[in-house]
This record gives sequence, C-alpha cells and structure tokens, in this order.
Amino acid sequence: MEMTLSPRLVELYQICRNDAYIYLHPKKKNPIKADWRNQPVSAEDALAANQMLQHNIGILNGTTSGLIDIDLDCAEAVAFADLFLPEIVASFGHEGNDRGHYLAAIKSSGKSRKFNLPDSSECLVELRSDGTQTMLPPSIHPSGHKLQFSYINDSAPAVDYADLLVATQRIAACSVIARSWLEGSRHQLALAFAGMMYKADFDQDLAENVVNTICAFASDEELDDRLNAVATTYAWDASNVSDYGIMVDILGVNTARKIAEWLDIGADNTDVIEAGDMSPAVFTVTNEDEITEEKMAEAFARRAKRRAVYVHEKKQWYLWDGLVSKP
Repeated sequence: MEMTLSPRLVELYQICRNDAYIYLHPKKKNPIKADWRNQPVSAEDALAANQMLQHNIGILNGTTSGLIDIDLDCAEAVAFADLFLPEIVASFGHEGNDRGHYLAAIKSSGKSRKFNLPDSSECLVELRSDGTQTMLPPSIHPSGHKLQFSYINDSAPAVDYADLLVATQRIAACSVIARSWLEGSRHQLALAFAGMMYKADFDQDLAENVVNTICAFASDEELDDRLNAVATTYAWDASNVSDYGIMVDILGVNTARKIAEWLDIGADNTDVIEAGDMSPAVFTVTNEDEITEEKMAEAFARRAKRRAVYVHEKKQWYLWDGLVSKP
C-alpha cells in the first residue's frame, strides 16, 4: 500500500532531512529540554509532538541542519532582503507582522551575529547560526498567530557563511539609511550613501536599486533627484568622492562609523581626514607675481580633494574639518 506523507511533513523534509529538530514549549519559543543543542530529533518526531501535544517545533541552525536563519527584525530589513541575499531554501512568518525569516543552505558555518540600530538595543537583522535554534511552521507564535511558509525551494544551492555575512551587513546598513531618510536631508544623505556604496564595491545598478527601495519605503517623491545623486557620484573616481564626512554631519559619528563598518569600508577608503592632517598652508610663494588664478585654482583643488562637496539643497559648498562638514 502506498504511503502518503502529510503536507506538513513534506515541508519539513524540504527544509531539512537531518535529525536537526527540537521540541519547544506550546505557543513559546523556548526549548523543552535543557540540553536541547545535543538532543535533536527527526522531522517525524517533531511533527508528531506538535500534533499530539501541541509542542512547537524548532530547528538547530548551523552545522547540524546545514541551514542559517536570517532573522529580519524590521520592515526595512525585509524590504532589502531580496536585493542582497542569495537564493534561499525557505521564507516564513506570521500574520500581523512586518518581519520574517529566510533560511539559507550553507557550505560552511560561523558565528551568530546580531546587528542593532546604532546607539540602540533594537535589532535590525540577525544571522542565526551555530548554537541557536529557530521556531518553524506550523508552530504557534506567542502572539497566537500560526507560522506559515511563504516560499520553499529545496534545490537552492548552498552558499558560504562569509557571503551570507556580507549580505546581512549590507541589509543592516541600508536599513539604517532607510530609517534615517527624513525630509530636509534626503539629497545630502543620497549623496553620502551613494559614495559609501561606491567605495563598498556596489555596482551602479545595485546602488540605484537600493535608492529605489529606500524611496519607495519612505514615500519619497523625488526619486529622480536621488538617482541623479547616484549617477553623479559614480561618474567620479572613487578617491574623489565625499561620503563619510557628510554622513557624520547628518547622522552623527557613531552611526556613520557603524555603517562604514558594516559596508566593510576601511579607514583608508573613506573621506575621513584627521584635523592634524589639515595643513593651513595652501601653497608657498616667494614672489607675489607667481600667484595666478590658475595656481590658486590648483591649490584649492588639492586642498579640497576628498573634503569638499557642493550641497544643492543648501546652494553652498561644505568642507570637512576633521570632525564635521561645515559650509
């Protein structure tokens, strides 16, 4: 007699066939067993406990399951997930929530990482790997809503942990910018972030897609201006682009530093110049006849390189003084 598998079991098989599941308390996220990391069970046993005892179902992230959970903890992170994440095995969530989980198959595992809004305990996105577990459908969330898969692809290729980490960091950086996309500073922020994306090796198409996503999320009606900021930035040599100084001016030092860190832009790849490096001498002359408009222009260009930017909204030049950009 032919045996028919239940749809729920088929879903779990598509996610992972390893003994990588654990029992969770009913309507809760926490495991029942104290030594849950070392006592995984099969998909069949986990689903049986769910159906008979109303236990929720968890899966061990990382090496045991061959999966990493990208936990998108804010609406901004959800908006950017498809731009940066590779092909995934599954996504799921529950009604009444603008967050979600993406499961990716991995070739290699690594440490779990949480990315918080700078100067805050609010999590934007989390990379959940070895030593963690994630509650899966058909579990009941503590809010009372049932988790449901929105996408499953059991043929998704495995990816390296390092690639997932880069993608997650980029989601976090873009989420901060989207959260900070406030009227009155959007043009400057578009210029600054375009410069940072350029230096972080985003190609222009990706940078434009990021700005498109931000504008849609923030209901910014001046999309053409924001895309022009990207186009004009990418028309320059990266070494002549001003970015970090403007970002500091708008969002503060801590936030700018965190965005640069997440985009993996080293100190040598930003327009940061320490105050001590700013020599007051533009050029020296021994004869006043040597001062010409051409030489003055050349001297200004040398002094302003990587520190000056024209802000169209303000209709004036801003110069980085080592701490902030000032008109």
